[in-house]
Amino acid sequence: MIDFSFILHIHLKNLFCLLLLGLLFACSKNSNDPKPPVTIDMSEVTMYYDGSHQFVLNQGSVRVQATDYTWSVSKPYAGTISPSGLFTAKHIGENIIIGTPKTTQGDVVRARVTVQPYYTTWGSLVTNWGVNKAAVKLAETRFPQSESSVALLYYGETDKIRTVLYFFDNSGLASVSVLPQNTSDLAKETATFLKERYDYLGQKDGLFAFSDNNMLGVALQVDLKAGLAATYFPYKRGGRLATDSLLDIVNRHKSSHSSLSPAGRLTRRALAGALLLTHQK
Repeated sequence: MIDFSFILHIHLKNLFCLLLLGLLFACSKNSNDPKPPVTIDMSEVTMYYDGSHQFVLNQGSVRVQATDYTWSVSKPYAGTISPSGLFTAKHIGENIIIGTPKTTQGDVVRARVTVQPYYTTWGSLVTNWGVNKAAVKLAETRFPQSESSVALLYYGETDKIRTVLYFFDNSGLASVSVLPQNTSDLAKETATFLKERYDYLGQKDGLFAFSDNNMLGVALQVDLKAGLAATYFPYKRGGRLATDSLLDIVNRHKSSHSSLSPAGRLTRRALAGALLLTHQK
């Protein structure tokens, strides 16, 4: 007589062994499988100086906390990044973002952020302070307009620019002035053009002050004789109030600029108001 209970017992025992082997194999396989790499949501980002981007990290389908990483930027002047991976643009330029895991587990992530300009209102200027007129003539690519004992004038490269003026003193090149056309639209464009390239320091007596980290200052003003003018000059941060220093330098050269440059009458209040509104955004 067949003992079905014995047969059932054998089958159940075999089935249990198979299940146990399968479970052990699966666990062994999972423990040896490498984890997927940590990836960043965008490796190439383009924005303007007033833009931002929140970087997001994932490991496969699992979100990784950005605060578990240490973030750095290659050029802090162009933009900064927070501990949570939020990049905030400041000025045009290219930045390499690096995220490093705070523990030994994880992958280093990288991204390239390009801050592009809204405007390219005028091109490069010669700002090698102290050089003589011959050196400026050699480097400047604009078409010459006129020359005096203390100044070189060039036509603007586009119809947006009236004149580019290089002013010299006994020490050589002392300042450079760019005179855009006297319109409200150009005033707004010029203000943005400067702000996306330099730090805005504030305004005083109708003069808007900018500076970079490389010994350069820019004074933007609406002069009743010269009209809208952006004046570049050597400037070291620190010490006296920035706008006081800018006023001193601009006032020292203002009479020369006015006598040599085309005079465009301008509604000063309207343009200054347009500049102020631009910087409040």
